[in-house]
Amino acid sequence: MGNKTNSWTDSDLLKRIRTFTDTAIKGDNENRLNAVADLKFLAGDQWDEAIKRQRQLEGRPCLTFNRLPTYLHQVTNDQRQNKVGIQVHAVGDGADEEGAELYQGMIRQIENGSNAEIAYDTAVNSAAAIGFGFWRLVTDYESPTSFNQVIKYQRIRDALKVYFDPASVEGDGSDDLSFWTRALTLQMRDGNGYALLETHDVQSLDGVKGKQLRFGHDEDGKPFTYWLTFYPTGKKLVLVEAGGMKSQFDAAASSVQWMIQSLRVH
Repeated sequence: MGNKTNSWTDSDLLKRIRTFTDTAIKGDNENRLNAVADLKFLAGDQWDEAIKRQRQLEGRPCLTFNRLPTYLHQVTNDQRQNKVGIQVHAVGDGADEEGAELYQGMIRQIENGSNAEIAYDTAVNSAAAIGFGFWRLVTDYESPTSFNQVIKYQRIRDALKVYFDPASVEGDGSDDLSFWTRALTLQMRDGNGYALLETHDVQSLDGVKGKQLRFGHDEDGKPFTYWLTFYPTGKKLVLVEAGGMKSQFDAAASSVQWMIQSLRVH
């Protein structure tokens, strides 16, 4: 494969990151401030600051009998007794129990090999304390001497470091366009050698909002174009792929775009 083309500079990328982060912080600021207050209250900082200062000036004690951890542990201990984990069921055309068991075994191996239980417990503890918690799925080399990559769980100790698209309306964030944009861009870059050139907002014929990612790369001195359009819904991610040699693709681009916009997602 030849040299990859990329119209983004480091300053462009940093600008996009700062813009998204600022928007995400502003969109979720009140919820995050409440989360910080909840953490302080859980840690025993339960006195109003003005009252605390007044009592300190008067030499009076500020006693705290913190009962919150007891109630928090009632939730988290119940979760530890009823283990969290991914369950695979054979549902739909072409599905069978043998295939479901195979996937279940692969997932269990990933969970056991990367201490997924700790990631689950940390996320549930955070959700019980401040209302939300997360863990991360990453790929990493299976050993220092191997080029094979494996999927691993990583716990996120500070849930406040995770930012969602403020335009997301689904409770599980499955319609988070910014998340899917980043995930697919990394996959195309690291897995296939494509560089992201442009992004466009799109909407399906039945009103589902999505994103169109336009990639490019050079192969044997010839430029190629690849469009990846996605529509996240509550239970699935609809992907539409189109691509080819740039000169040929550009001639058919308007027809390709019309067909993509004519798609019904539901």
